[in-house]
Amino acid sequence: MERRDYLEVQIEQLGQVLRAIANLLGAKKTLGAEAVNQQASQALKEELGFDVDALTGVPDNDFIAHLANTGRFNNQNYEALATILVGIAQSATNDIISKNLYSKALLLYKHVDEADRTYSANRYQQILQIEGVLASL
Repeated sequence: MERRDYLEVQIEQLGQVLRAIANLLGAKKTLGAEAVNQQASQALKEELGFDVDALTGVPDNDFIAHLANTGRFNNQNYEALATILVGIAQSATNDIISKNLYSKALLLYKHVDEADRTYSANRYQQILQIEGVLASL
């Protein structure tokens, strides 16, 4: 029982970090897209040990399992990470990197959509938007 409580706290802390990074990405207009992307990438690396470049290098078919093996993710955290990846992808200067980030975000949104028993119109809209962007890249 004690271990479960510790894991729940760790998952909640991860969610807080992910939301803070997502909020940082919302400040792109005032701080500049490049600076915000660097700060978000650095925060992911420092707080979670995730390097955005390393995450994009994980094959799509292993991506969810790779994150799940950390034991630090729940559906809310997957969605928060997807939001961060989309935010970084939106201002990526390289189309290949952008496409890879969008692809990973789409995997996360679809995973949550399948795993979550609650329908989310926002999540569905995110999936449609990402699919549209990927089709145009």
